[in-house]
Amino acid sequence: MRCYVALLLLLASFTAHAQREYLIDDFSPLYVARIHVDSDTSGVGWIAVCDQTKQALIKLESTELYVEPDYQVAGAAVARIPYAEQNWLISKDFNFDGRPDLAIQDGHNSCRGNVSFQVYLATPTGFAHNEAFTDLAQSYCGMFEVDAERKRISVQQTGSWGGETTQFSVRSNNELFLVSSYREDQSHGPFVMYSREEWNGRRMVSTEWQELYPSGEEEICSFQLAENGKRVVIFAVDSTTLYYALLRKDESVEFSYPALRSEKAPPFTLHNTKAGLSLRFQNGSARYEIRETAGGALTVTARIGTKTRDLAGAASGKKGSLKPLLTMDLDNLTRQP
Repeated sequence: MRCYVALLLLLASFTAHAQREYLIDDFSPLYVARIHVDSDTSGVGWIAVCDQTKQALIKLESTELYVEPDYQVAGAAVARIPYAEQNWLISKDFNFDGRPDLAIQDGHNSCRGNVSFQVYLATPTGFAHNEAFTDLAQSYCGMFEVDAERKRISVQQTGSWGGETTQFSVRSNNELFLVSSYREDQSHGPFVMYSREEWNGRRMVSTEWQELYPSGEEEICSFQLAENGKRVVIFAVDSTTLYYALLRKDESVEFSYPALRSEKAPPFTLHNTKAGLSLRFQNGSARYEIRETAGGALTVTARIGTKTRDLAGAASGKKGSLKPLLTMDLDNLTRQP
């Protein structure tokens, strides 16, 4: 019996020792925050925001409250943590009404295991939980960003495909209003797809474009067109598929062949003649030919219906050559004499 009682006392002593409380009292002249953790390793505990009478206005349970060892003061009943050196509690004006609001961390529930928060907006008498603002701090990647000068709230979404940035304004009654969305999709490399939606005061305006980022191994030949400054890039993806791309001056893709990941497009043909090399392909009724002379000069010819247009490559800025196509094993390239 004595051993049993001693064991209970030992367990109680251990539990009491493991439990810790922390105080954050420098984020507001009106409120303080108390953090209680059951142990230094379990992460189980709660965060409470109290007024000057020590009455808890908000108390939020959590299973992911981890404290840096620097603040685990031995023998201290309550240890203070500077507001600037913690991320459990954020005090900032989120809705641009001039009053500091609160975001309290409740775990790592946002995208890719990032931290998540419950958001409480300030009222004349205290704080009120807000579902819309909380959703921004739960459904995206981490806490939203606040641009006080432009009065915008931004959220991020990331993944293996790329990323997306969305911005909101705050209307009356704390209504969030979508004002812009910018998306970058890298899942079709080396093509990167971009899209933007922006509110112009009357409606959302959508813009989409592509850019090309081939690696050094993928790019076979590139050159600028003397007439209009556009750039031609010939490259291979996965060392199996040949592509042709015409880039505008801003490096966005104006045209590419074949269509991205297309399996039905007619192949390229490479002709090796005394005059040099000729790479040809047909896209619908349009026929294209890229010619490289023995001296290395490049020309693009486009034939659409009865119209033919020759575009000479600029004398400078050329990279690579069509010559590697003589030996490359590509699924959509045939060679003819």
